[in-house]
Order: sequence, then structure tokens, then C-alpha cells
Amino acid sequence: MAFHPGIAANATTATQPNALCSAGVSAKDIGTNRPCARNLIRGTDMNYAISTTLDKPFDKVVEQVRAALADEGFGVITEIDMKATLHKKIGATIDNQVILGACNPDFAHKAIQAEPSIGVLLPCNVVVRSDADKVTVEMINLQTMVDLTANPEMAALAQEISENLERAIQTLR
Repeated sequence: MAFHPGIAANATTATQPNALCSAGVSAKDIGTNRPCARNLIRGTDMNYAISTTLDKPFDKVVEQVRAALADEGFGVITEIDMKATLHKKIGATIDNQVILGACNPDFAHKAIQAEPSIGVLLPCNVVVRSDADKVTVEMINLQTMVDLTANPEMAALAQEISENLERAIQTLR
């Protein structure tokens, strides 16, 4: 499955005109399987996440994601086991899901210099979750940060970081 920044590899991209989303028409109404909010950012056809789905054991994928991030200069500075946390806090039962807070100090420093409030979007969360008999790896499409900040200085940085993250994801196959 090809990896494309901006389009989730396992998602059906909404193709409706922008007016349909603003009118409350869901993607299900026009034959796709995801709601507009999942697929569209500010009226574009760009997903807010990039992802890939693998046919490997969950624990192995988590290990591979950590190694792939490290190879690209990202450390995992936080880890949230959503399955354990939700079970402990509210008794909920969900499939395996961990959120890895990935940070590359050089990139974080550059981002903070360009956009002092960018910390609200850091670290870069990488989600590894069981999805039926497969495992999905997802992370934010960094173009989202550019769009949210409306800061042109973030564009080149987001492109550079995206290239690193894309390389990391490609090694998981």
C-alpha cells in the first residue's frame, strides 16, 4: 500500500464539493465510508492524518515504529497506553492502542522559533492501534500545522519533517 502525505493509505477520500460538508451531508450519504470532518481540512481534500495499515502483530509494530522514529532522529518522550488507561479510569474495553509522543529536538527548536505557540501541537503523536486483524499506524499530516498556524515559515519545516516521517513509515513495510 503506497504512503502519501495528506491521504490516509487506508481511507476513502471524500470527493464531494465543499458545500456538501458545510450543509451537513456526510460522506456516507454520497457513498464513501468516512464523515467529512475526518477527510477534509478547511474545505480541501487533505486528511489531517497520514497512515498505513500493516499485517503484523501489534507489539512488533510498536517496536518497529520506535526504531524507525529513532533512525530519523525522533525520540519517544511520552507513551500513553489507551487500552490500559481507559480500562483503569472508566472500565472501558478497547482494542490495543498506544500514543507515542515523538520529538526531534532540532525540529522542535526550529518550530518554536518560527511559531512560539506551536507547543500546543507538540510532541508529534504517533498512534499505533489494532484494527480488526491488522495494525494501523497514524500520525498528523504536518500540513495541518501549517494550516492551523497560518505561518508561512512553518511550510518548509513541515515539508522537511514530513520527509523524515515518511521515511520512517516506509521502513515498516
